[in-house]
Amino acid sequence: MVAGPYATMTATEALAKFFAHNPRTGGKDGQSRRKNGQAWTAKTRKQAGVAARFLDDVLEGRPLAENQGQQPKAETDGADAQTRLTRKDLGLSLVTTDRHFDFLRQLTTWFSRHHAIAELGHGAFIMKKQGNAREDRRRYTEEQGRMVFSLPPWTGTSSPKRRTRPGTSIYHDSWYWVPIIAWYIGMRLDEISSLELEEIEFEGGHWQIQVKPNSLRALKTGSSRRVMPVANELLRLGFEKYVKALRVEGEWLLFPELLPESGIGTLGLAFYKTQWTHLAKQLPFLVKGQANHSFRHTAIDAMKAARISSELRADFAGHKLTSETEGRYSNAHMKRLREAAATIPKITEGLEPHAITLLPKRLRQPRKARPKLPEKPS
Repeated sequence: MVAGPYATMTATEALAKFFAHNPRTGGKDGQSRRKNGQAWTAKTRKQAGVAARFLDDVLEGRPLAENQGQQPKAETDGADAQTRLTRKDLGLSLVTTDRHFDFLRQLTTWFSRHHAIAELGHGAFIMKKQGNAREDRRRYTEEQGRMVFSLPPWTGTSSPKRRTRPGTSIYHDSWYWVPIIAWYIGMRLDEISSLELEEIEFEGGHWQIQVKPNSLRALKTGSSRRVMPVANELLRLGFEKYVKALRVEGEWLLFPELLPESGIGTLGLAFYKTQWTHLAKQLPFLVKGQANHSFRHTAIDAMKAARISSELRADFAGHKLTSETEGRYSNAHMKRLREAAATIPKITEGLEPHAITLLPKRLRQPRKARPKLPEKPS
C-alpha cells in the first residue's frame, strides 16, 4: 500500500481532518451546517478532542494507522490479580467514558475509509447504564417546585405577551396550566398540550381526563390510554371553570394558542419552544435533562415513597401493566387513583385562586409560522 498522508497522522491530527471532512461536526472552522440540523457545538468538538488526546496517550504518540488492536499483557505475580479497582481508581463516570468511546468509534470508522486500520471492538467498552432511562430523568425537589410556581405566570404578570415579567394580571392558558397538570396529574407533555375539551368530563361526582388518541396526536403506547383524576389543587385554582369558559367561547382545544396554523409540529413541542425555554431561564437550579417531563417523575416518586402499589403507579403513569388492574376505571379504582394522586406534594398552596381570565381571542388563534430569514450570500 502506498503510504499517504493518513499513514503518519496521530489521533488528534486525524480528528482535525475528520472535522474538515464533515459538515455535521461544523467543518474545519466549526461554522458549517448540515442541511437538516445544527452542527456540533464548540463543547462537543472540544469533548471529541479530549477523547483523541486520550488515544494519543495510549498509543504513546504513534500514528493512528499503526494501531494493531493488540493489548499489552499485564505482568503480575499473582497477588495483584485479585486487586479490584475502586470507584476513585476508575476516575471518569460511565457517561463520560461512553461518550469518549463513541467519539473514537466515529473517528476510527471514518479513518478506516482512507487508510487501513485494525478493527476496534468499541462495543466491548461502551456500556449501557443500568435501569430504565425514562426513570433516570432529573426529578424536582419540593423546594424547586415551589420556585417554579413562584414565577410571574402564577403570581402576576405584566401582560398576556410578556408572561415572565412581574405584574398584577393572571392569565389562564397553557403557560399557567401545563406545568401544574404535569406536577399533579403526571401526564406527558404531548398528552397535556394536545387535550381536547371533550376529553375532560365530570363523571361519578368527580372531574377526570380521558387520555386517548385524538385528532392531534396518537399515544406513546397502548398502555398510555387511561383515565386520570383531576387533582383537588387544580380544582381549587379553577381548572373546571377554565374548561367551562373555553366551551362558552366555542373552543375545542384546552390550549388553542398552541395549535400551529401550518399543522406541522406537535403542541407539546410548541409549548416547550414558546414557553418552557423562557421559564427555564428563570430557574438557575435546572440541570441537563430537567424539564417539564421531570414533573411527571416527581409525581411517580412521591407515590412510590408513599408505598402506592406498583400496578397503581404504572396505571397512573401510563406504563405497561403486568396484569389487568381489577375493575379498571370503576368507581372504586378511580377512588384509589385519587388517593394515590393525593400523595403528590402540594407546592401551590400559596397561590390564590383568581377569576378565570382567558387569553384575548386574537391570541387563541392558531400560531402563524415565523417568516424564514433570508439565506446569507455565499
